[in-house]
Amino acid sequence: ELLKELFHEARSPILSAHSFFESLGEKHRRVERDLCLRAVWEQYFMADDRIFSEGDTCSSMYFVSRGDLSYTFSAKAESARPIDLKHLAKLATRWKYVRSLSSPRALEVGEQMKRGDWLSEPVLWLTRWEHMGGLWANSDGSVIIIRA
Repeated sequence: ELLKELFHEARSPILSAHSFFESLGEKHRRVERDLCLRAVWEQYFMADDRIFSEGDTCSSMYFVSRGDLSYTFSAKAESARPIDLKHLAKLATRWKYVRSLSSPRALEVGEQMKRGDWLSEPVLWLTRWEHMGGLWANSDGSVIIIRA
């Protein structure tokens, strides 16, 4: 019981950044405590580690716990249609930076992730999911993962 309470205190503040888990904690505290013990893990990383890559099979939802992470995805993952300049301008305003590679098709769009941000939520609700981008560490840190 003490271990369950310890994990709950350490993990629930990060999970509650998501409205579903916040509501779960408010309405069903016992379920949230069990979730924090049985279905939630911590994954540690060092600077320059790649946590996952675009196209990898996804089995967990990720919450940033600490550290500096960058998430990027290719513009082709954003839309199946051909990329045009207007579409790229929309992407650029939605994301914090745009980095051009060898061709417009290889354009990557990215965002810095901070504590409480989450990724790959669809894996909890769908039977099959792949990562639509890559996540890598700019510093040492950790993520909390919920296995599907």
